[in-house]
Order: sequence, then C-alpha cells, then structure tokens
Amino acid sequence: MSQPASAPETTTYLEMLNRGELKPSAVDRGRLALSRLGPDQWQLGLQMYKDVGRDWLWIDRLSWPEEKWREYYVQPGIELWAAETDGAPAGYFELSADGKGNTELAYFGLVPAAIGRGLGGLLLTLAIERAWDTGARRVWVHTSSRDHEQALPNYVARGFRVYHAETKNAPLRNPAAL
Repeated sequence: MSQPASAPETTTYLEMLNRGELKPSAVDRGRLALSRLGPDQWQLGLQMYKDVGRDWLWIDRLSWPEEKWREYYVQPGIELWAAETDGAPAGYFELSADGKGNTELAYFGLVPAAIGRGLGGLLLTLAIERAWDTGARRVWVHTSSRDHEQALPNYVARGFRVYHAETKNAPLRNPAAL
C-alpha cells in the first residue's frame, strides 16, 4: 500500500509585541556558543536546514537550486545564526526582518544530537533577544503540528502568544520529487 501524498497539518502563528514579554530560559548561557553566518556561508544554512528539519518534514526549500540559496542569504533583513555546544553543532535560527518593524523567526531548531539536552529554550531565548536587538517592534513565528512536540510549548514558555491557527492538507514529501 502506498503512502498518501498529503495529510492534515496545523500551523500555529505566535507573536511577541514587546521585549518585556520575553521569559528567558534559566539554562546557563555558557552552554551555547552563537555565531552569525555571512551570506557566503549559505551552504551551512542549507545543511542546517536539512539537518534540523529532516525529522519534521521541512520540505519547502528542498527544491531550491544553489543559486536561490545564495540569493536568499544576501537579502537585507535576513540573518542566519548557528549554535554550538561542546564544539559540536547544536542548532540554528534564521531571522527575517521586513523593514517595517516585524521580525519573523523564520527557522529555528536543534540538530538531532542536541534534542533533549535542555538547549531548545536557551537557543530560542537567544534568537528572540537578537530579533529585539535588531529594532523589531513585533517578533513572530509559526510552528507546525509536524514539528517536535515541544516546539509550541517552548514558544509559549518564552512568552509568545498564539494569534492564529489553521489546518489544511500539506505534502508529506518534497513536491518537486513527486
């Protein structure tokens, strides 16, 4: 029997309207080393997208050719950050500022080896702080019912509020590969 090509997916949209709403993680900040990646490091962005998103059906960018990855990371308002713990990759986040005060936490997550080590709340805290540091007036994020089961609770624990949710059928694999 073949696997269905799509299944219901709930996308939940969350926002934070001022820095004071942030509830920082209590985890020691020294457990993560954060570094901003330049546009010329787009290949690391691609690799982190694949590594972090593999188990959560992140498929929207898998069909991008290399040129699109390069072009994306040179756009104004796009920031790519990588995190390490004990010298090994831990995760990453990507911020996308629209120039009007809205900054999206476009991608966020841990590599499989870092999951379950108490780092998710800390990395999220650092990502939110960076978004506010860029001059945001609103920070927002969306998460999927296909993401890790702790994704939504982590966003809420850091101070995000749900403002919209929707359920629709979504592909279970890269449509370009169908």
